[in-house]
Amino acid sequence: MNWFEPQDVNDWIRRGRSFRLVLILLAIFIIVFTELRFFWIEKSIGTYLVTTNADRPESGAIWELGHQTQTARKNLAEIARGGQVSQQEARRAENFSQVLSGLSDDTGVSISATHFRKLYDKLPTVLSQELLSPYSLLQSEAQGDWVRTYFTKDEKEIHIYLLNRQNQVLKEVTIAPEIVDYIKKGEVAITGPLKNIADFADNIYPADLFFNTLEAMPEKVRRGVLSQPQMLLNTKGKLLYAGISNERIGGTVAVGFEYKQDGMHKVILVQGQQTDVEQLHSKLSEYNTNDITESDLKN
Repeated sequence: MNWFEPQDVNDWIRRGRSFRLVLILLAIFIIVFTELRFFWIEKSIGTYLVTTNADRPESGAIWELGHQTQTARKNLAEIARGGQVSQQEARRAENFSQVLSGLSDDTGVSISATHFRKLYDKLPTVLSQELLSPYSLLQSEAQGDWVRTYFTKDEKEIHIYLLNRQNQVLKEVTIAPEIVDYIKKGEVAITGPLKNIADFADNIYPADLFFNTLEAMPEKVRRGVLSQPQMLLNTKGKLLYAGISNERIGGTVAVGFEYKQDGMHKVILVQGQQTDVEQLHSKLSEYNTNDITESDLKN
């Protein structure tokens, strides 16, 4: 082995023809050729990384990206499952309270136009007009394009969209928080006494008479008249009177309860099943209430 620099061209040529150099160059050629042909270096490195994968820490940009992807897929799956459950509950809902209670900030629900109408008809008249004007509802039905209703929720309000078959918005309605609370409770509050509401003027009874009569009715009738009695128990003030509306809408009848709070009169309206309310009304009609409606109600 000559460890000094070649002195001339002949020395360069002589060293270039040496067996050792040819062997080294041949080895390099074989390595490069087989790598390009069989990718054995990448495969060897990959095999080594796989065998040592469990022992290496999960750190670095690739691991972080993988964790984020897994988390995102999991969250999407949970949202999808939650959305499916909410959608199924909305389609089975028997009142607006059930639809609104199933809403979340992440997912909306939709129901058919026919289903929306059935739920709308069950609301007290005062509350349904706050939700959506009956004239606007008639207009949407007359156009013939309304096929479904979509509900969404944000931090404070609930939005309702009337949609056609192409999911184009025909009308948008925003429900204020206080109206949402009334719907969820199944009641609506009106300032003033019962006697000021024309629908109730002829059917107003002292609260004790109303509930004594209701208590004597079968459980099914009591539930049909007042499905959520705890709502009245949670209302502040003194319960004075109860009344039954003369209007029958969609198989339901509005029942009003008059309270006195801080010197102010307030009426809470709930929807009762028509057949059950009529049974109670028939029993109440047996009592003489002339003195009640003409003198007591003036106070």
